[in-house]
Amino acid sequence: MPAKKGLGVPRQACPCLRCILQGTIRPVRGQAVRFKSSPPAPAHTPLARPEGCGLSTAILHAVPPPGMNAGKQWVPLRRMKKSPDALRPLEGETLLIDKPYGWTSFAVVAQVKKWMKAKVGHAGTLDPLASGLMILCTGPSTKTLGGLLGLDKEYTGIIRLGATTPTYDLESLPEPAGEWQGLSHEQIEAAIQRWTGAIEQIPPVHSAIKQDGKPVYQLARKGKEVVLKSRPVTIHAFELTDLQGPELHFRIHCSSGTYIRSLAHDVGQTLGCGAFLQSLRRTAIGAHRIEEAYTIEELGAYYGSVMNARIVAPKWTGE
Repeated sequence: MPAKKGLGVPRQACPCLRCILQGTIRPVRGQAVRFKSSPPAPAHTPLARPEGCGLSTAILHAVPPPGMNAGKQWVPLRRMKKSPDALRPLEGETLLIDKPYGWTSFAVVAQVKKWMKAKVGHAGTLDPLASGLMILCTGPSTKTLGGLLGLDKEYTGIIRLGATTPTYDLESLPEPAGEWQGLSHEQIEAAIQRWTGAIEQIPPVHSAIKQDGKPVYQLARKGKEVVLKSRPVTIHAFELTDLQGPELHFRIHCSSGTYIRSLAHDVGQTLGCGAFLQSLRRTAIGAHRIEEAYTIEELGAYYGSVMNARIVAPKWTGE
């Protein structure tokens, strides 16, 4: 199938929405490429063809098309961020939004709905004390939300050693749990490796998971017993990027459904000193990057004033 010159993207899109959202690629800018049909199935990678995909070309996957010189550069295709005045929310848009720290995810959805006067849905929430990437769909595009669920996530943040909190983050007050000063860099790296790969994770009791038809955080706040089963998740990469006293700066690439709060708690338990999640920022969902997202201020400059959203403040600021 001939490619559109300079883009390498065929005129017919893959029927598999997951491929479109997570695996779209292009050749180097300015290079025209023609693709043969029925390429050999690529090996599975985060951007390779998912099992069962019926795509007949390799263009939407992280492999070069047949006949392309393997030495040539092959890079992921990035979304072109529209100017706000080019958005057509009633016709259907997929928006990348940078959720502000302290805002609830539902406040972000309400704000976008108020601005765009269209139906708005989201492809996953963020805790109030986390910032970063959310994907919202408007109008008819809300029908595609199912294809956006289950994508891998990437985060950066800080885990603080030596204390724990009931919520595993700063929505509750820290309590001293153990000494961290004697820990070596090697011990910390070993604890991180312990929680890398395919693991079983117990979600926080202060979460929206339902038990007996009610979110478990409501039961936990009332002092009722909450018993949650572990669930399988995959931590593809867990990197210690900096170590400043009790603060572990990290980068994580994980499967959908992973609770980073629980991961912070588990690392603290492994080290024997306790730990909680001090800060968190989501930087990617699938192939979508935070650099491509609209900020609330950016959209507000075009659509009008920002509503007075309820801000969730941390219970402890470190002072």
